[in-house]
Amino acid sequence: MPRRAKIPKQWVVAGGVVGLFLVSRVLRPAVALHDRKIRPILLLRVGGGQLMSFPWALRFKAMQRAAAKEGIRLNPVSGYRGPFTQARLYLKAVATATKLKLEGKDISGLTYPPTAPPGKSNHGAGDALDIDVRMTHDQFLAWKKTPEFLWLRKNATRFGFRALPSEAWHISSTGR
Repeated sequence: MPRRAKIPKQWVVAGGVVGLFLVSRVLRPAVALHDRKIRPILLLRVGGGQLMSFPWALRFKAMQRAAAKEGIRLNPVSGYRGPFTQARLYLKAVATATKLKLEGKDISGLTYPPTAPPGKSNHGAGDALDIDVRMTHDQFLAWKKTPEFLWLRKNATRFGFRALPSEAWHISSTGR
């Protein structure tokens, strides 16, 4: 008799095992890398082609519905990032800062957009999301005055999310 495969604890949802159909059609298995720890996670689409870890995706979708009832659209543009994607973004940010510095430009305030190295971003854990701000680099500070930001500031904690103070468009479980 063949042995049954062990199912990771993270794949046990609401007291029952997630079915293979659900895993293959709705949820996507992935690896989370955060704070130098690697663990398996299940990702769920939250819109805009973006993915979040299953429990945080459910929270975001509930928050998105609540915002929509008040006429606010929360469009995700950057969710889960695997280690290689995070490394690529980080190296691109470093290269951009280096280029600007070599051109003699002031980069003292350059953390824009801030990009953490692999293993240090909540995007790698699947519990962070960036909201579409549709603004140029110079207009980002003005985003704190938009209805979306004001709604998030007032309501995000009801759903377990916090905004990163320096990035009003970035929400996560920790605010980092």
